[in-house]
Parts: sequence; structure tokens; C-alpha cells
Amino acid sequence: MRMAKQNRAVFLLVILALVAIAPAQTTQLPVHLKKAKVEKALVGSSPAVLWREPVDIKSRNLFYGSGGKDHEPSGSMTYLGEDQNGVNAKFYVRDGNGIRWNVKLGNEAKPETAASRLVWAVGYFTNEYYFVSEMAVTKLPRLSRGEELIVDGRIGGVRMKRHNKHEDTIGHWDWDKNPFVGTKELDGLKVMMELICNTDVKREHRLIVDAKGVEQRYMLKDLGASFGKAGRTIFRTKGDLKDFQSLPLIKNAGPEFLDFWYFKHIPREHAKWIGGYLTQLSDEQISDAFRAAGFTSEEVQGFTQKVREKINELVAL
Repeated sequence: MRMAKQNRAVFLLVILALVAIAPAQTTQLPVHLKKAKVEKALVGSSPAVLWREPVDIKSRNLFYGSGGKDHEPSGSMTYLGEDQNGVNAKFYVRDGNGIRWNVKLGNEAKPETAASRLVWAVGYFTNEYYFVSEMAVTKLPRLSRGEELIVDGRIGGVRMKRHNKHEDTIGHWDWDKNPFVGTKELDGLKVMMELICNTDVKREHRLIVDAKGVEQRYMLKDLGASFGKAGRTIFRTKGDLKDFQSLPLIKNAGPEFLDFWYFKHIPREHAKWIGGYLTQLSDEQISDAFRAAGFTSEEVQGFTQKVREKINELVAL
């Protein structure tokens, strides 16, 4: 009898414990729902913007890009810390004006600088990038990556990205799930990625940036894997003129839709639309984008000619 009472008591305690924890369990959301809720909260309600008409396209300065001459890095550079993200060696500095910069070393520095200028020229948002042929950094320690690119304390050929205090990254976006799906503006951005042969368009490089709480800019960062081989390939090259010249822009052209090397089924009219803006750029403007990136005069000429050839493909549609 005593054993039966003890068993009943234990059973009742177990039931009470389950009842006590049940509400906590039922209020827990699945992980994917939690993530969706957080992303929605991050995005907020400011107007979403992907593209802004470049009414001054014929006079845009592609040598200095979106930041202009006034935003160039200047003065002595002081080391702040290493950036371990991505494949290329990167670190942070502060210039003589107190501006913070992200410095990228290696083979993406030139193509990223040039690519940003062409993307910005036709109305899309980009970071403010500048190429510096040589720089010295005070308090520079031994880096975990890229040390072989530093000679006698000086670093050659770097890409500098300006940090703007009024811009905050609040999320990422997908090619097939965003406010602009089906629009000529989004398809135009895809065409631009094909035109510059950017082979690294993964989600982490697609940012939603809050600008002063006024608007949310949908943009791409990290354009360094450009101007090499086109399409989905494991044999990536960057800033390689011969590879960039090796293929036309359009892979297959149907009566209504186009297939490029990476993006497929792009409406003809959307591709022709972005071509209408690109064709307004002069050869001098296009060349300025490559000159700003430190390419040789022969490379500048070759890249400019191939970009013009690709633009002509769009205009002829």
C-alpha cells in the first residue's frame, strides 16, 4: 500500500512538472520562423530602393566614382585591426581626416575598383572605393594574411572602402525574393553583373543598407571577382583581360528572353533598357574606370574595347 501511494505521488509530481513547462515549450518558435521574424524586424518600413535614374550619366566622373574626389583617402594611415572576413587579406585603418577605411590587398583590388564605377554609372548603389598604388600604415603589426604583399613596411596596390557613419547594413536579400522581382531594374542589375563578369554574387554580398532611416538601399558589395571568366565556373579569374575578352555577353538569344552565362531567362526589353543607359557612356568615361583602378594603358584600352563591344550587343537587341 505504501509503495502504491509513493508511486502515485511520483506520478503526480511528474504530471505537475510537465504542466509547468508546457507553456514555455508552446511559446517557442521554430528556428526558421524566429529568423524570419528577426529579419522582418530588421528591414523595417522605410522605402526600398534598388536603382536611381542617372540623369547626369554623360557627365559622371568614373575616375573618382560614387564618392567623388572630395571623399578620397588622405593623410597618414593608422592601423586599427584586421578584417578576417572573406578570402582576401583585409584590415582597417583611419586616415588623416579621421575617416575609417577597409583596405583590401591582392588580386581583387583593381577589378573591384573598376567594377564599382561602371555599376554606379548606370544608377545602382555601390560602396565608395578607391585604388591606392602604394601606401604606408603606422602601427602595422604582422598580419595573419597578406604579409607577403608588404615590402619594407609599404603595401602596393590596395582597394580602400570608405566607412560612412550614416549607412548601416540591416539584412541581406535573395535574387528571387525581394521587392523588385520581375522589374527591369533588377534584371538590369543582373545584366550588369554579366557585363563585368562578376562570378561571386552569393547572398552575403547582397546587402540591405539603411541610409539615415530615410530609405533602404538594395545593393551589392564585394565586386572583386570581376573582369575574368564568365559564368558559373570554379576556375575564377579576376582582372584578366584575355579571359574577359574570350566570350560575348549573351550566351543564347531567343525571341523574348536571353540567357547569359550565369543568369537565365532575362526579358529582351529589360536587357535593352539597361543597354540604353550604358550606351550613353563615352569611351573616355569607361576608360577612366579602369585607369582609376591602376590597370596598365594596354589593359585600359583592351577592357574599354570589350565593354563597348558588350554594350553594343545590348543596343542591337
